[in-house]
Amino acid sequence: MTLDLTALKREARRKGTPPERLLELAGIGPVIARAVAASKYVVPEILVQLAESEDWVTRARVAHHRRTPLETLEKLAQDGEGGVLRNLLQNDRLPLCTLSTLAAHPNELVHEGVDRALARALLRGRIAEEDAQTLRELAGEYPYLRPVIARYWRQIPPDLAVQWLSDPDGRVRNAILRRQTRTRPIYRCRRGSSHQLAQPLPLEAVLPLLNDEKADIRELAAQVIARMTQLIDNGVSMRC
Repeated sequence: MTLDLTALKREARRKGTPPERLLELAGIGPVIARAVAASKYVVPEILVQLAESEDWVTRARVAHHRRTPLETLEKLAQDGEGGVLRNLLQNDRLPLCTLSTLAAHPNELVHEGVDRALARALLRGRIAEEDAQTLRELAGEYPYLRPVIARYWRQIPPDLAVQWLSDPDGRVRNAILRRQTRTRPIYRCRRGSSHQLAQPLPLEAVLPLLNDEKADIRELAAQVIARMTQLIDNGVSMRC
């Protein structure tokens, strides 16, 4: 008997198809299993089972699904197929611990995916305060991630900001300086009426960058120093 694959795929994606029927459909073959794994109505329990599929496309769709349990995402981070890992890195629910696992992957394409995924997580505020130590470790162990962390980590510790002013990667130095020119320059301290620079950098740490080999960094350093000097001349305290 000839199967109507189009009808079966439609059934796999249809709202209201019972989980038992979805499992039955997935067992017909890879083509239908892929449709089940991509359905927005599939339950997590079925996705867990499909993550064990021998078909890498099915596993890739499970890796990308918003309903896939975090434990399963962590397991898929060990998958040997690049397509599975690429889809996994596009899943915005991917926890930072899983990104840390993938950061050590030898494939440069995976590195690019980790870089983009980390940027999205930082931009959307999905990195909790308790993840600060993990971010420090990532930046220290994997220099290729340092530029995106320097650029998008909202609460970057002051000691790291100063340290990264002398980073060999010009993108890191640029990101640290640019934060000083893009953030609101002054704000009111909670306990008084004085004002200070947002995440101020020590003047002595910025001065050497006036002689940086990169013109854009020299220009940014001059802007930051001019702002600091103006505030000091106006009697504005840079410390609360």
